[in-house]
Amino acid sequence: MQDNAPAGIPAPGSQSGERIVAVLGSMAQTSGFMGMGRKQYTLVFTDRRVIFAQLTSAMLKAVIEEARSEAKDAGGGFLKQWGAQIGASMSYAKRYWEMAPEAVLAENAGNFALTKGEIRDVRYKQGMIGDDTTNNSPDMVIIKTASDKYKLEVQGATLATAREAFGRAGIG
Repeated sequence: MQDNAPAGIPAPGSQSGERIVAVLGSMAQTSGFMGMGRKQYTLVFTDRRVIFAQLTSAMLKAVIEEARSEAKDAGGGFLKQWGAQIGASMSYAKRYWEMAPEAVLAENAGNFALTKGEIRDVRYKQGMIGDDTTNNSPDMVIIKTASDKYKLEVQGATLATAREAFGRAGIG
């Protein structure tokens, strides 16, 4: 899901003047046998690069627990707490609008960035909904650099939203 904020606003605390122009949450990179290895990312687009901010299970667990606890402290019952948990996990990416790109990159050892110049090509692959004889296939964004290929499943947004985020960054 793309979490919108005004484009082109200098990121808070950014020493370089780098500007966040789009945030795209719920992207998954799969690897290994039948895609069993899965890493969740939020893509933070700046005017200079794309930062892959990894969402670990420990980070997700902490944000969900915090939301549940806040709902409970506010007098919310089970359903309010459950709703807060779902809302927190779905809107986790919004927090990156408030961070400096350098802080996003340093947040987790699994985070990395690609400069706009490193990206050679971006392809968008429409998934298919299967039936009794065929499996579902997710929408995909494929980013190619000179040395790597990043295949990302679009999970919390549409392919059009992903295309829009790359476009706002001047990529693809």
